[in-house]
Amino acid sequence: TYFILQFASLTPQQQQSKWFMAAEEKGAVIVHWALNRLTFSKWVANRLQEMEIRLDRDSVQLLVDHTEGNCLAASQEIARLACLKTDNS
Repeated sequence: TYFILQFASLTPQQQQSKWFMAAEEKGAVIVHWALNRLTFSKWVANRLQEMEIRLDRDSVQLLVDHTEGNCLAASQEIARLACLKTDNS
């Protein structure tokens, strides 16, 4: 049996509580911070640059808007663009 507890945030005091420490001892705690729009846009731009894909600013913004902060979805779209680039070379 697995329990998944998800919180928007936990204070340091909550993380020192008995219930949290017991959960951490018996299972795994995975901390995840949501990407803000600027950070996600930079991540997409860096990924495009790594794949040597050049898009104009509007196209990058469309990709950012379309994938809504989902790094996996953005990565998959960039991989598709890389395939198209390879096919057209």
